Order: sequence, then C-alpha cells, then structure tokens
Amino acid sequence: MRILLATVLFITLPCMASADPAQYTIEERMIPIGHGISGEEIYVDSLKISSDLEHIAYVSRIGQTFRVWLDGVSEKSHSGITRQSPFFAPKQNRIAYIANDKDKMFVVVDNKEQDRYKQVGTLTFSPDGSRIAYRAEDDKGGQFVVTDGKEGPKFEVGITTDVGIVFSPDSEHVAYVGINNNNSCIFVKDNKKLRSYEKIEKVKFSPDSKHVAYTAMEKGNWFVVLDDQPGEKYDKVRRLMFSPDSSQLVYEALKNKRPIIVKNDKEISEGHGAFFPNFSPKKGHFAYLIAEKGNKFSYIIDGKQEPPVDEPGKLIYSHDETSTAYAALLNNKWHMVKDGEKGPAFKKIFAFSYSPAGNDLIYAAETDDGKKCVVVNNIPGKLYESIGVPVYSPDGKKYAYVASEEDKKMFMVINGEQQTPYPIIGIPMEGSGIDAQQPFFSNDGNHLAYPVYDPDKNEAFMVVDGKAHPSFGAVMKPCFSADGKHVAYMARKGHNWHLVVDGKAGSNTCDGMIRGASIGFDPARNCFFNLVASKSESGLSFFRIEAEIK
Repeated sequence: MRILLATVLFITLPCMASADPAQYTIEERMIPIGHGISGEEIYVDSLKISSDLEHIAYVSRIGQTFRVWLDGVSEKSHSGITRQSPFFAPKQNRIAYIANDKDKMFVVVDNKEQDRYKQVGTLTFSPDGSRIAYRAEDDKGGQFVVTDGKEGPKFEVGITTDVGIVFSPDSEHVAYVGINNNNSCIFVKDNKKLRSYEKIEKVKFSPDSKHVAYTAMEKGNWFVVLDDQPGEKYDKVRRLMFSPDSSQLVYEALKNKRPIIVKNDKEISEGHGAFFPNFSPKKGHFAYLIAEKGNKFSYIIDGKQEPPVDEPGKLIYSHDETSTAYAALLNNKWHMVKDGEKGPAFKKIFAFSYSPAGNDLIYAAETDDGKKCVVVNNIPGKLYESIGVPVYSPDGKKYAYVASEEDKKMFMVINGEQQTPYPIIGIPMEGSGIDAQQPFFSNDGNHLAYPVYDPDKNEAFMVVDGKAHPSFGAVMKPCFSADGKHVAYMARKGHNWHLVVDGKAGSNTCDGMIRGASIGFDPARNCFFNLVASKSESGLSFFRIEAEIK
C-alpha cells in the first residue's frame, strides 16, 4: 500500500485527579477499524470523524477504482469519488458520498445508490441527519434539487450556489433558489415554486421552523419576503434575523442613504442612523446601535439608551441574560461597560466573557506600559508581562489563565493565585507557537489540568490539580471523565503513542492520532476512547483504543 500525504495524519513534536488507583482497574483494548491492503492508496485528506468522535470514514483507491470505508467496512467500488466525500450526517453515524461510474454521477447513502445523473453536487444533510438533499443535472442540462430521492422542479439555467440548500431547524422543510430562463431568481420551498425576483439572497427559517424569510431585489429596490409576502422597499437590506421565540423579524435597511432598523415592519430610526440589531440568544432581549452627533454611538438595550461612546465593541449577554457588557473607546482609552457602568481605562481590552453561572464578567487588558492583567467585575488583578485567555470553570466558581513575568517562565493563575512556574505551558506546534495553552477544567469544575513542555530536557508532562504526572516525549490535550475523577491524554514514548489514564500509560501503542480525532469519554461504560493509526508493511491501519475503568 502506498500512503498519500501521510504526514498530515500524524502529530510529530520535537498523579491522580482524585481517585485512588488501588480502588479501580483499567481494561485497555485496541479495536481494529480498518487495515491497509497491499497496493491500495488511502487518501488521508478524505479522512472524516463522526461528531461523537467514535467513527471514521475515508476514501481509498486500488488500481483504477475507488471506495469509501466506514469503520473498516467497505461496499461497492466506483470509477471515481468526489474530493469532498465522504460526508457524516450530523447527530448520526450514517455517511453519504458522491460517486461516478460510466460517466454518471450519483449519491450513495448508507451504501444505497440513488438515481444517476450527469452531474451531482451541493450535498446537504438536514440538522437532525435524517434527510438529505443535493443539486443534480440531467443529460439535457436541466438542474434541480433531489430531496430524499425525489426530484424537484427543473431549471435550465441552474440552482444558485450562493444560497445553497437550506433546511429548517426541525428538518421538516427545505428551501433553495432556482434561476429562470430570463436569469431571474425564483424561491423554492419544499420543491414548490413560489415568487420570482431579479435577485434573491439570505434565506432564513425561524427557530420554530414555521416561517421563512429572504431578501430580494427588483428594479434596484431591496426588500424582505416573509412567508411569500414582500415587505417595504429599501436601498439595501442586510442582517436578517428572527427572535429566539420566532415572533419577531428584524433586519437592517438603508433608506435615503441612512441606516435604519425594521422590526416587524415598523421602522426604527434614531439619531443619525440605527444599525447592528441584536437579539439575546434565549430570552430575546433586543438591542441595537445608534449614531449621534459628534461621531458618538450609543447602544439601545430593551428601549433604554446607554451612555454615548467614541467607538463601541460587540455587545454580549450574561448566560442568564440579566446583564450586558461591551468594550467602549472613550477619549482614546478602552473601558468595559457593564450594565451601563464604565470600568477602568486601558490601552487595549480583549477576550471578555461572562461566567457560565451568574453574571461575573472577566476580561484581559493591557496598560499603557504594555503590562497585561485579568479583570474580574471591573477589578484589575496583578500585572504580568503576558497572559493567556482567561477561562471559567463550568460551574463558574473558578477562573484560570496562563501568565508569565520577566524571566519568561510560565505559570497557571487560579482565582488570582499563582501556581508552580514551568518553562512552557502548552503544546509546542511544528514551526512556531504553542497550542492548548488554556486550562482544562473537569465538567464539575473541581479539577484542572494543563500540559507542560521543558525544551531543555525535551520532556512533556501533564499537571493535574497542581501535581505533575510522569514525563513523556510529548503529551496532548487532556480529557476528564464525566465525574471528574479521572483524566486521560495521549502521550509519546520514543516513537510510540500511548493512551494515558491518571498518569499511567497503557500497554498498547500506535504511531499517531487521526487528524480531527480527540479523546472522548463514554459515561455509560466509564470508558475513555480515541481513534488512532499505525503503519505496517501492508500499509496504514486504524484502531479505536479504549480504556475502561472498572
């Protein structure tokens, strides 16, 4: 077997959380999910991982034929398979791909061939993965969309690729835009032709899937069509959105060269213009910006005007949506404005977010002399030479970030307290830079892990709850068990990679990890798992490595 582009597949790099090892055992397995065959080429760029991280699919070639493999099982061979194939359905482990035989193209879903056409493309799964649609072209040049094996209306000019094929959130409806013979556009919903316009863009379904809207243009005027009913005409329309409860449709429009907001057909025009409409993701709080005299801007949040600023940043909501915050430039200084109250002044502000619970606001900032600090609820912490992005634990009770001082040593800071310094916190990447520098919390927020690298010793190890695990040649990102009592990661000894659980390396080895794969945890079996690969004389083989805690 000859391996194509195999270098992109392998990652090459120059204590316990709380459980007592005496109280449990680890049963490790290497489950084959695909073996190389002599004379066969595996296209590494085609490797796809399912959303649950448990399954692998890829394309291979033997002689002049191609086939798709799913977890080591392949069906029929074909003359060709498209570069984008295979496709995993969201939320499901079923796959689809586009193949061709005898100058005909067709879609294969769950190893079942659909009808053959001259051309096939734009394959799209519904959000729940149960339905599939794609664009096809027949021998006469007519294009149409095939949904669940059923052909829609044909268009001699084609189907627009800018809009694509759009499923509703509940997967019940599908929409796309066809091109008429006069090059006008026609909106199609559930394979039924509706209205035609010169141009159609930005198709959106409401969150409850009961409504659909799109922007259209006719004779130089732009407007929104909601449920097949056109609205008022404007110079331009953009930022089309529904409220979370689907009761409100909002967009930004340009009227007489002035930006306005249209909400449920009612125009909002304040100051010198209104723009950037925004709904909170859960409760639908409504906000937008207005321009005022003197190049000032103000947010309007649920009808209440915020203080004017020189330049506003992005508005964010706390997770319970009881608090709002945004960065604001005032007199050449940046401040965080939380619930209308201005915080301390900085040269720069970046990486701001709310805690997962409550409304604690955290952000990173830079002072005039270039020092960095983390600010919690507008109270600045200690200044450092550099800091990483601050991260909250899932329960919101802890926050942590990486920092360094003048000696360049790095250390984790947890709730403002410096931990043990190390040469490098993170995983060195090929070329330059550091990956996985952030802290990794367990789901309950009680445990924290992060990788460390010592370039002088060329060693790496994991630090868990402040205690260093044994050293390896390299370690990768950690994964905690659901209860937070165990932690696992991949580590390299020499040229071999091991699955390490609670600091102890398993006996099974592999040559590398599959691109896009990462360690997962199955709570039903109390089992860590990862998809890995190894080379042999016959070629490349894939495995699912498991470590079950008993």
